[in-house]
Amino acid sequence: MTKKERDRARFVRYLKRTIGNKICAIAMIAIGSIVAMMTGEATALLFLSGLAGPMFVAWERWIY
Repeated sequence: MTKKERDRARFVRYLKRTIGNKICAIAMIAIGSIVAMMTGEATALLFLSGLAGPMFVAWERWIY
């Protein structure tokens, strides 16, 4: 197995392990954006983005 294949396999394992995080983070940002557009204030978007950003890039699972 070449280094490129090992890196690809490692990346695929990472994506499979953290797909729940990514889906939840995108949903949180989408919900915050919808609320911000409807109400005209972005407080919820700021708080949800503060949680969703680290969740999206985390290497471990936050959502089980």
